[in-house]
Amino acid sequence: MKRNLKLFIYIGIGIVLLVTLFYFQSLTNKIEKNNSIDLLVPLITANDSIENNNSVVVKINKDLIVFINDIEYDIKDTEEVLLEKAVNDDLTIVLRAEKSVPIENIVNFMDMANKNSFKVILAVKPSN
Repeated sequence: MKRNLKLFIYIGIGIVLLVTLFYFQSLTNKIEKNNSIDLLVPLITANDSIENNNSVVVKINKDLIVFINDIEYDIKDTEEVLLEKAVNDDLTIVLRAEKSVPIENIVNFMDMANKNSFKVILAVKPSN
């Protein structure tokens, strides 16, 4: 009788631990999904062009000066300028940032673009 009682207690403890683990796993998955930015990664080769009629090239240099289609803008005016350039809400942004630009600024820019439903392509130099 005591042996059966101990067995039921061990099984009960095991079930409670498993339920607790699944609960915390589902909780962390929800937290991770809420703090992410969708990143569209195009499949292109080195010879393909990523710029088209509905695309805008945004360059950010190390001094956080923003160039939109080679015209200099203050970083605070970037969202307003891009909203003006959006034709039929279909705008693709080719983002080129210097290596020394803090990642925080790049993420802030991508967050703004995501909020406005712009497509963002992060252009990088090909490795040799």
